Amino acid sequence: MANVITSCRIICSITMLFFPAFSPWFYILYVICGFTDMTDGAVARKTNTVSEFGSKLDTAADFIFLTVCLIKLLPTMEIPTWLWIWFSVIAVIKTINVVSGFILQKKLVAVHTLMNKVTGILLFLLPLTLHFLELQYSAFPVCVTATFAAIQEGHFTRTKKRSEEKAENLSAIRSTEIIPERIRRRLNRVSGFFAAAEKARYCLLCSPFTAWSASQRRRRFFRLHCLTAGF
Repeated sequence: MANVITSCRIICSITMLFFPAFSPWFYILYVICGFTDMTDGAVARKTNTVSEFGSKLDTAADFIFLTVCLIKLLPTMEIPTWLWIWFSVIAVIKTINVVSGFILQKKLVAVHTLMNKVTGILLFLLPLTLHFLELQYSAFPVCVTATFAAIQEGHFTRTKKRSEEKAENLSAIRSTEIIPERIRRRLNRVSGFFAAAEKARYCLLCSPFTAWSASQRRRRFFRLHCLTAGF
C-alpha cells in the first residue's frame, strides 16, 4: 500500500509538467504530492511493510517531484546570486554524500533523517508563500535547514559502515567463547562426566548380568564412569 502511494506521487509529479506553474491544477497536484510524501512512510510503518525497495522508491519519487518543481518554478522566479551559490554548495554536499556512500558500502545509500524531513516540509511550503513573501526571505530558512541536513546526512553515511562493522565485531566477540583454558578444560571434564554416566547407565541396563545386586551395579557404574571420564 505504501509503495502504491509513493507511485502516485511519481505519477502526479510527471503530470505537473503539463500544467502552467501556479495554475489551479498545478496547485492541486502539488498538494497531492506533498500529502503522499507525508503519508507513505506512516502507512509503511503502520502496516509493517517497511522495505529497502520502498525506501529507494521514496527517494526516487522525491527526486522526480523536486526536479519537476525546479523545471516549472525556476523560470518564474528571480533568484539572487547568493541563493544560486548557496544552492550549488548544497548540491555539491549532496553529491559528495552519494558518491562516498557508494564507495564505502558499494550501493546507493538513502538516509532518511529528521532534518531531511524538515527540509522537505519547508521546500514544500516555499512555493505557497511566494504570493505574499519575497523569495529571499522565505528561501533563507530553507537553505539553512537544507545545509545542516546535507552535512548530517554525510556524517551518517560515512559512519554507518563503521557502525555496522563494530556491531558485527561485537556480535562475533559475544558469540565466541572467551573463557580461560583452565575453565574450558574443567567444563570439558564435566561434560565428559555426564556422557560417561549416560554410557554406564546404558551398559548396566543392557548387561546380561541383570541379576547382580544393587551394590554391585553401583560399583560397576562408578568404575565405568571413572575409566571413561579419565579420573
